[in-house]
Amino acid sequence: MRLSETQREVVSAAILRYTRDRPCPACGGAPSNSLNPDLVSVPVWKGDKGIPAAAVACNLCGFVSLHALKALGLENVAAADA
Repeated sequence: MRLSETQREVVSAAILRYTRDRPCPACGGAPSNSLNPDLVSVPVWKGDKGIPAAAVACNLCGFVSLHALKALGLENVAAADA
């Protein structure tokens, strides 16, 4: 599911609450990340829908982290795709 501009802003703000002052876990660089405009589904069991997540990439080294929408309180964003 591609996020609308408004959804991207909401998801970015939620992720930044937790990551704003933290360096990249891979390269140690200053926080500088890009949010993928598409949600991803992380498979857990064969045949299930998976866990809706937002993918964020470090602009310095490319490290990708996944953030579960439910843990961020944003399960409604994923439900818009159901």
